[in-house]
Amino acid sequence: MPRRRALKSLAGLGLSAVIPGCLSRVDKGKFQGAAPSAIARENQNAGTRDWLLAKTGVDPATRYRCPWIEGY
Repeated sequence: MPRRRALKSLAGLGLSAVIPGCLSRVDKGKFQGAAPSAIARENQNAGTRDWLLAKTGVDPATRYRCPWIEGY
């Protein structure tokens, strides 16, 4: 059996083993993670603008924001 065919077969077996496990985590289209009340409480918290960049670079030639990475 050629190597490429063997790898395709192994990949197919791996997928067939993983997919049923992924599908069992879904309950009628909803993720069984945190309780909906916890998500609703989190969404009620006040937001912040601390994540916005304070000093942004402007390219004088185009008068647009600099295309370089300014924050990470």
